[in-house]
Amino acid sequence: MKFRLTIAVVLVGCMFISSLEALEAPLTVKENAGVGSGGYPVSAVVPLPRGQFFDTTNFTISGPTGQAVASQCEALERWRADDSLRHVRVHFQPSVQAGSNAVYTLRDGTPVLPAQAVSVVDTPSNIVLATGPLRCTISRGSGRLLEAVWLDQNGDQQFTEEEQILAPHAQNGGVFVPRNGAGATQYDHDRTNVTLDIEETGPLRAVIRIESPAYFTDTNNHPHGFAARVYAYAGQPFLQVDYQLQNSAKNVVRSWPLYFEDMRLDYRVNLTSPTTVRFGTGKTTAFSVINTNGVYQAQEMHNAMRIYRLSNGQTLYSTNYPDGAGPEGFIDIRDGQRGVTAVVRHFWEMWPNGLQANTQNMLSLQLFPSWSQQFYQHPDTAPPAFGGTGLYWLEDMQHVVKETLLYFHGPSVADSNLTALARTFQFPPVVVVSRDWQRQTQATLDLGGVLPPDEELPIPSDDPQPTYDFLCFTGATYAFNWSIFRDPEPGYRAASCTPGGWPYSGAKVIATEAPADYFADQNQALAELNTRPEWMTQYRHEDDWPLLQLTENPYCGGRWRIFEGHGISALAAPPLANTSEETPVYYARDDEHGWFYHVAEAYFCSGNPWIRDWYRFVAQFRLVRLEQLDPWPDYTSRAIGHSLNHAMQAYRVTGDTNLLVKFRAYLRDYLRPDQDRLYGDQLPERESEGGGFQTGYLMRSVIDYLEEVKDWDRQAYAEGFNYLSGLAEWNLRFGNFPFYFNARDGGAGSSSGTGLTLVDPQAWYYWHTGKKVYWTQLEDYFDGGINGGETPYGEFNEWHGQFESRYYLYVKNTIRTDTNPPPTTAGVQAVPGGGRVLVKWLAPADAVRYHIVWADRPITAQTTTNAGSMNWWAAQAIGPELTPRSGHVQRVAFDPGLVNPVYAAVFSFDAADNLSEMSVVATTDGVAPDTQPPLFQAASPIALWTGSTNLSEGLSVFYSLSATDAIDPEITFAYSPPSGSVFAPGTNTAQCVATDFAGNSATTTFLVIILPGSPRMTGTALQGTFMNVYLPASCTDYLLESTTNLELHPTWQNEPAALRTNGQLHYELPLQRDRSFFRLRNGP
Repeated sequence: MKFRLTIAVVLVGCMFISSLEALEAPLTVKENAGVGSGGYPVSAVVPLPRGQFFDTTNFTISGPTGQAVASQCEALERWRADDSLRHVRVHFQPSVQAGSNAVYTLRDGTPVLPAQAVSVVDTPSNIVLATGPLRCTISRGSGRLLEAVWLDQNGDQQFTEEEQILAPHAQNGGVFVPRNGAGATQYDHDRTNVTLDIEETGPLRAVIRIESPAYFTDTNNHPHGFAARVYAYAGQPFLQVDYQLQNSAKNVVRSWPLYFEDMRLDYRVNLTSPTTVRFGTGKTTAFSVINTNGVYQAQEMHNAMRIYRLSNGQTLYSTNYPDGAGPEGFIDIRDGQRGVTAVVRHFWEMWPNGLQANTQNMLSLQLFPSWSQQFYQHPDTAPPAFGGTGLYWLEDMQHVVKETLLYFHGPSVADSNLTALARTFQFPPVVVVSRDWQRQTQATLDLGGVLPPDEELPIPSDDPQPTYDFLCFTGATYAFNWSIFRDPEPGYRAASCTPGGWPYSGAKVIATEAPADYFADQNQALAELNTRPEWMTQYRHEDDWPLLQLTENPYCGGRWRIFEGHGISALAAPPLANTSEETPVYYARDDEHGWFYHVAEAYFCSGNPWIRDWYRFVAQFRLVRLEQLDPWPDYTSRAIGHSLNHAMQAYRVTGDTNLLVKFRAYLRDYLRPDQDRLYGDQLPERESEGGGFQTGYLMRSVIDYLEEVKDWDRQAYAEGFNYLSGLAEWNLRFGNFPFYFNARDGGAGSSSGTGLTLVDPQAWYYWHTGKKVYWTQLEDYFDGGINGGETPYGEFNEWHGQFESRYYLYVKNTIRTDTNPPPTTAGVQAVPGGGRVLVKWLAPADAVRYHIVWADRPITAQTTTNAGSMNWWAAQAIGPELTPRSGHVQRVAFDPGLVNPVYAAVFSFDAADNLSEMSVVATTDGVAPDTQPPLFQAASPIALWTGSTNLSEGLSVFYSLSATDAIDPEITFAYSPPSGSVFAPGTNTAQCVATDFAGNSATTTFLVIILPGSPRMTGTALQGTFMNVYLPASCTDYLLESTTNLELHPTWQNEPAALRTNGQLHYELPLQRDRSFFRLRNGP
């Protein structure tokens, strides 16, 4: 009989908690505009190692001299296994000289507050932002971006009426002019279905998000949708305003392109006329003019800019730029007291853009100017050209975002300062996280986040700005204009199902540390979001799919709206003549070319909230795949792989764990049943040509899933690992990196250059099993091809951020220090009973986790095409939450359903992920079911003292009984009342039920006697001291025992006999590490 007293002593000196390592992450700030930066706000996404940091309030940033600087930190992503921080986004305002670098450091510590912190006051009518020099209000009752702005020119923080520089007006903010005949001008101020959120509020910056969705009634009643973000920065006299024009009406099954003539942001400025207007021209000085007749700047092509008089259209300034150059994209308007500068980012790259000041001093940021129109190339026509209709349009489900800056200042700001600010807004300082830190944390990239050693990476670079590949705009690869800016394959893959190639990367900056690559990565990610019709605002799958039934996009379908068959339009009406067509200019990607990897990679290098917005939609949209709802799903391996990986990207960005649950269910309900249990690839009914290069994409998606669940859900990992192992075995035994190969036709595949997609997944599989045969096959592929085939396409000599080769180069250049797997598990038995099966074994040395397989037929370790056997990877998998205890008998029990007999085998992994050989296969065939209940040891009464003279006071009692079972080494016990219950003084009865895996149970009762008074126990639990235990002299039947821990079945040892001191029993015990817990036991 065993019980545990509440007065037991735990030795504090024997409890050790490993201390967290001090954080010291270097952040290199690289200036890129060539003008220097003295406190311009920057943000950096910093990866963190798993299990180390949990609270964002304990970080600070120190500058180059070691002095802490003002900073703000937010959680961007957490590790699923323990909820520790995986990525944080830090904001600070560094100083760095022109063309130079400055190293700051993220450390653990108390953050420093800025001298003038951002404040956010939320009221029922508006939100008030204050930065120090600025105060602005944002109305809760409308969609107007900025209600009013004050500039504190005298520095008294009072913000008087005279200091109001942007005046309230019913037509301030977004202005949308639909096509002629489609209704009146739409003012964002008039919108009532507005969502207003305070996304960030901190001492260094605040972000307010405003959104109002599109709505479609008919082709003449089609209100636009929009979202905007307002960014305010501590101590800064400027606000960043991002504006996203949206066309994703979810109130109808079919919508229509959003046609319009003009879209702009208007701001009425409190200035005294006549004012002076300046424009950036890309030169040292700005173009300046007295504003008597209104004036505007027109970026008419990537290399053509004009400045016109508003009243009569007279040209005031005209220039053409060489490729790769353009104006800064700013307008400044001022009187003798103050002024406002407006900047549009990517002004010439995302042309047409316009900047205008009229005679009433209204600033207009013409994001889609009335003086231009759509410039496009439909896949069926060439070359790209203006539409000829005078209209712009967004395709159904298309959104486009542009970034702007408003700078409020005094009367005498120099042109050079305006130019410097505009150039910095275009190419801000980039905070680079070192490759070494990325390598240490393994948090950012897929496939487990590994990086090859520096020898396999380019020399780090400080290249400040991207170079643009300019071909003639009449060519198919022109990549400028708002509709196509920085598309990775402009024109060529407008129809996303265009064959050839493989996915892009958004991680070049990780490899090169070059700001130029950072800008390229970010712009290509935004091109995906701006160019293709792949959005839907406020979409919720559970609520909206029954009506909308969005499709995963059948091959070359072009849209994600409902697909009811070829020839049935996805639009509410035919597009206008000479505009769009039934298929859009740029297709929504089909699943077979669902190349979104670069978008997620870009997000984890920037934390761009517009990318996060998109992935929130993706998290809902991809449930169509995960719940297999599309009536015509694409079953090719690459379609499944890309769409599942897209879902995993959405999980990481949004943290929506429902996607992991759905992924596991999809793997169980769809992938596993469709896997050929003899060959490992998909069944021929799903992929008639057999496996091939497409299989590599499917493997990669499963690996990315395994990396997320491996330390959180062992059962999910085991199921996914078995499926992945079947794919790996198919390539090893049959495929040999082919283009396609159907092993059912006999023979062996020969390698193809397209098999490059299998390289990194197979390198991962080797590294996570230690099975050298997979690596040897990879070496053969690179050494000259297999069976007369090709070597892989792609770049495998250096990883400079591309999709392929990163894991291969990591494995190739990393010494595997432990190549010895755990010994084969011995003593495996399978016993039926009570409708369940128990598998038990003798735990091997060096194992850290188990992988168990079971089936309805004999299991083979070597892949076989004999249908009478079961390949181990095709069997059912169990990933028990057991910690191996070398030399102990351990077990799992499971319900096999109707399977009889059951065959089972055990694998184990060591800490280096070496996979053991499969054990001998145990079977229930011929084994008698377990029908015998456990056997209790004799249960003696428990007698305890309350420690109180109060005769009615009870006592909390903990107890654990022992029982044996001939079959099951891990019996479960249930107590009534539960252990730890409070018993009243006197004699009480308790009951224990012991149950084995088969449900056989035994019951015993025992007495719990509660007595007043108590043994007296004093002392301190410090190492090297003594503990004194005093018991009444009548307690001669009690023994004092000790143990090192309170595991399931602790081993208790008797302490030396007690001495008699002053009429009491006295124990004097030295506290040692091998004696941490003590108990009193009644009886021999």
